[in-house]
Amino acid sequence: MSKMAASLNLRPKNFNGRLYLDLTKKRLKSIPKEVFDITDLEYLDLSKNKVTTIQESIGRLQNLYRLDADDNKLTTLPQAIVCLKELEELYTQTNNLTELPGDIGELKKLAWLHVNDNQLAVLPRSICTVFNLKMLVASNNKLSELPSGFEQLQNLTKLYVGGNQLTELPSGVCSLPKLETIVASNNKLSTLPDGIERLENLTELYIDGNQFTEIPLGVCSLSNLEVLVVGPNPIRFLPDEIENLIRLKSLTIISCQFDEFPSQIVKLKSLEQLFAGQEGDYRFKAVPDEIGDLEQLRYLALSNNRLNALPQTMDKLKRLRDVYLYENNFETFPEVLCSLPKLLVVDIRNNRVSKIPSSVSRLSRLKRLVVAGNPLKYPPEDVCKKGSDDILAFLKKEADKEEDLKRAFCRLALTVDRLQIKPTARLLGLSDDVIEKIQEEHPDDQMYQMLMTWKEKEGSEVMMDSLGGTLESLGLYELASSLNPERPEAVLADEKDGSSDPKPPAPTARVQPIVRSEETTVKENAVFLSYQWDHQDKVLQLHDRLQERGYGCWMDIKQMGGGDSLYQMMDKGIREAKVVVSCVTPPYVESPNCQDEVALARTLKMPIIPVMLEKTTWPPPGPMSIPFAQLLYINMAKSDQDEDPWKGPLFEELIRMIEYFVLDSKDESAE
Repeated sequence: MSKMAASLNLRPKNFNGRLYLDLTKKRLKSIPKEVFDITDLEYLDLSKNKVTTIQESIGRLQNLYRLDADDNKLTTLPQAIVCLKELEELYTQTNNLTELPGDIGELKKLAWLHVNDNQLAVLPRSICTVFNLKMLVASNNKLSELPSGFEQLQNLTKLYVGGNQLTELPSGVCSLPKLETIVASNNKLSTLPDGIERLENLTELYIDGNQFTEIPLGVCSLSNLEVLVVGPNPIRFLPDEIENLIRLKSLTIISCQFDEFPSQIVKLKSLEQLFAGQEGDYRFKAVPDEIGDLEQLRYLALSNNRLNALPQTMDKLKRLRDVYLYENNFETFPEVLCSLPKLLVVDIRNNRVSKIPSSVSRLSRLKRLVVAGNPLKYPPEDVCKKGSDDILAFLKKEADKEEDLKRAFCRLALTVDRLQIKPTARLLGLSDDVIEKIQEEHPDDQMYQMLMTWKEKEGSEVMMDSLGGTLESLGLYELASSLNPERPEAVLADEKDGSSDPKPPAPTARVQPIVRSEETTVKENAVFLSYQWDHQDKVLQLHDRLQERGYGCWMDIKQMGGGDSLYQMMDKGIREAKVVVSCVTPPYVESPNCQDEVALARTLKMPIIPVMLEKTTWPPPGPMSIPFAQLLYINMAKSDQDEDPWKGPLFEELIRMIEYFVLDSKDESAE
């Protein structure tokens, strides 16, 4: 045995009933020759090493169904690799490959091929004879064309060729009946092949970062399309036919060249996400009133424009959760947002807003309010520096004061004789023109409107706790005395008891606030924690942090009791949860139990939030690649291992996402 082999554990393990050898992160520069003597080996993982060459002896491993050689220093693959007739999965991304074996088509069972992030200038023509191929990932190479014969890949479902130098896609792509995803971003495309409309199962199309001046009409016939990303591109208009995309949920038109907001967008009634930030002279100055017709909208990004107002019709967007308005020309906070009950995030950074209205406090679900880069005078600077929680708490307190003031104005208005309204208003400093206008527009509540106008004029000088003194200083003694009507018995009782701080009873709210019951939440176990036992201590810490924030968690060692069946309890935990948090590490993606948990969550259409605890290839190779491919993960792998990872902005982002899905599930059950 060689010295290298002696230092390694070359004893294979069992992986899903297959013989598996894990040589990841071993700092290997070459593969020990003893590996090739394990002729019954079925899965070999060489990821994250410094291997420069795979020996021709690899051909001896005739039972190999999966080979992971990603994140190494390979420049070529051995010719013998095409002799691995059982090979189904080949992962060689993030290397320095300049070519693939010319007869790679001999791998007739190959279904997943990842060669992204290499230096490939061409793909061999024989790749089109790998008839079983389901997923081809060749992004971020130097490809100027794709081989002819793509129409033979009848099982292909996902094609990733973004980040290359392609000027066209082969026409054969349009003959793939199972194709669901095309990612061709960041190439040199200016059109799509004729017949693109034949892709009846296509649900996702990414053509951003190319040279399109218009959207090909064939795209508008893709009746099952759900995600369309067309910007950035020098596109000047959207075709009217785009309204035929009746299932479109997400549209991205950032950095295009529209003269104005495209009116065709408001006809996409199924739209849930809209990304419409622009650049330079093509920034939008207004949004049409009809945007209020997009009642399914949940995410709206209008950043990097020249907007100074939002249409009042947006008050119909009752499902809206996230609004991004940073880098615009707003001078006042858009009040219409305060009527959207489900808002979780409002980002209005880098505008010209001087005041955040206290009415924002009505947004009871708002978790993140970003106001940096505005010349704010209200709330005070020291409050704004503390962040969203302190800003919202301040606004809530100020809103309560304003409600008290309005109630006081109502009492005051009732005490003023009709003939005394005008003299009283003059003492408040209102001009005759203003008084007459109020009397004309508000004949039934003149005095109340006079007081409200006075408050608006005086601003912060009119406050509830000093209102009586302010009125007395104006000579309105009777009005000031009316602020102290006969006191409630409860207050008198307090004074008799010697209370030094008697307070009037709090007014009854017309709508009772929603209060999360901690006990109920814990019983509900809204969050299912999916993890691999190597990181149990860290996940236990996460469990406790979430419990502290009011989110009940299902975790096997917390819920399992004597005699419990693991699989029954896992099934019950996932079915009762509102969201699954996947704590992703390389061992996690290989764990059969973890794979089962992800598979069940996906089958049940349960939201999944991946949290990366260790650096892991994304999407992870194997059974989790498809469920995770389109999910955004929270990268906790960069956290200092000696520090508590469950604090700071990344943890708050996790809390925000959990809150989103928990509330969403409650809303849907209520509906």
